[in-house]
Amino acid sequence: MGRHDKEVLDGSGLDRRRIGYYATPDFVASYVAERLLSVNPSGHMVFDPCVGGGEMVAPFVEAGKTVVGMDIHDYQRLQGIEFVQEDFLRYFRRARESGSMPLPYDYFTANPPYNCHESDYIRQHKSTLTHLFSGVGVLNMYSMFLAAMIQLAKPGAAIGVIINDSFLTSKLHRGLRELVLKYCRLHDLILCPTDLFRKQEADVRTCIMVLERLGRDAQTMDSMVRTQQRPSRTSELRLQLDQGKMDTRPLRDLVLSGGSDQKELVVGCPETVMRLFSMPRLGDYYPCVTGISTGCDARFVSSEPQQGFSVPFYKNPGSRRFFSPPDGYLPNDFLELSEQIPNFTVRNKRHLFSEGIACSSMGVAFGACYRPEGSVFGVNANLAGCGPDLWWLLAYLNSSLVTYLVRGVLLRSNMITSGYVSRIPLLPLTEQAKDQLSQLAVRGYRQARKKGTADTAVSGGINALVYREAGLYQTDIDHIERFCSDVVRRT
Repeated sequence: MGRHDKEVLDGSGLDRRRIGYYATPDFVASYVAERLLSVNPSGHMVFDPCVGGGEMVAPFVEAGKTVVGMDIHDYQRLQGIEFVQEDFLRYFRRARESGSMPLPYDYFTANPPYNCHESDYIRQHKSTLTHLFSGVGVLNMYSMFLAAMIQLAKPGAAIGVIINDSFLTSKLHRGLRELVLKYCRLHDLILCPTDLFRKQEADVRTCIMVLERLGRDAQTMDSMVRTQQRPSRTSELRLQLDQGKMDTRPLRDLVLSGGSDQKELVVGCPETVMRLFSMPRLGDYYPCVTGISTGCDARFVSSEPQQGFSVPFYKNPGSRRFFSPPDGYLPNDFLELSEQIPNFTVRNKRHLFSEGIACSSMGVAFGACYRPEGSVFGVNANLAGCGPDLWWLLAYLNSSLVTYLVRGVLLRSNMITSGYVSRIPLLPLTEQAKDQLSQLAVRGYRQARKKGTADTAVSGGINALVYREAGLYQTDIDHIERFCSDVVRRT
């Protein structure tokens, strides 16, 4: 959800941001219930570990099912729910320690809290939670809730959640993805628009996921999964769910499983684009590195060159492409300072001052700019040792295809580190294509340096060349262009 200073109070006066509770829209709850009942038509008992006001279980109450709802807070709820006021993670710990697993419920449904790893609860219980979720981690409340539900569910139980989707691609959530793939069959994976909870003052990337807890049978990569790319608006999602407009794909088409991959779950990516990840990656040929963290930019970074501060420092070009001025200037003796100040860190010293490419790090936009010789770089991803390949690489990194590979496949959260950039597939470009891309990159650099941005002809020329070399169909190109035209809402 992000960290914000102001409170967002619900109808009972509780701060939504602190407790992580956001009411589920009725049409989403109805879809999840319908799918769970389809996966397990003969079930009777339902459990919601964070029941809140009962939105997720309302369709089950209407269907005459036995519903048990648990929550740490006692909200006003609809009738027909057997309520237990309890800390679910503490309940899970007792169930595991007492051997009273699995639970008898036929359905698990939840909209888990979205508090981040710095929440008070996790800080206060860090040691216990770390032990309890040793294979998954304690990064978020929602990830622990999902992991606990999977472990508590009996074979055949259906699990339906609307959940923060950062776990689909984040390297730190590999353990959770492996838990899902090992113990569950994945039936639905549908990305939700960022405005789904906007009326409750929250912009968050979520997904609907429907699972079936497996017994002895392992999930096969041939299992078919209903998927849907993120729509721009809630009205589009409602229409998709009402009409059943889903893309059905085998699981193998949704999982990145190469040697450098982390079992990422990918939604909506064309098959021909997914095949690009069988190619060599950027980091196989070029050092993709991070550099300097000052620990206190206000003290050690000058906005303008001045006496004692003359080392150009590139820390994040953001949306600036091809050319960017330095983000600031470091002290001339920064290497000596790094030896004296504990949190002033300098990595990859041998690549400092060399010519290279600086890539954006924070924010949704992805781009790259030329970094001149004599400059240094921050903790954003930087390509070094590019030699004569520098200019065509700069063009390639600024293509719409790479924006899609990074934002639509490799990582759906904001922080693009060097590890992700190093895993960008490297196309087997012809020498003619490299020469043409190099010329376009130089042209884009000169235009951006003079006018602040490169013209559309440069971008169009780069994209046309890259699409041709990648062997993409026009339908794939259209898909990528739609994504890039609204990358903030579709990521």
